[in-house]
Amino acid sequence: MQIAYAGDEYADINTTGWTLSSPSGDRTYERYVVFQPPLAVLPVMHVALSVLDADATANVRVNVIATNVSTSGFSLRIEAWADTILYAVKASWLAIVP
Repeated sequence: MQIAYAGDEYADINTTGWTLSSPSGDRTYERYVVFQPPLAVLPVMHVALSVLDADATANVRVNVIATNVSTSGFSLRIEAWADTILYAVKASWLAIVP
């Protein structure tokens, strides 16, 4: 296996579509990442939090996942729940191919 692509995606309260700074309601943020050029085979994705700015008045609950993975890209999805308030998140990712 080898790493075909690697990157970081950053979003915060100034990013269009950011709803994670609200303590209730829709608590997801999603961004589509494009592989340029597309891969020949479907990659295995690894994603991890590398920066997290959260409100200190509540527990921190966050999930970061890769969805809709294809040879041309994937959706990076960040989720929060309960009363967690997130101000900024940076996720690092790797696209790994056999």
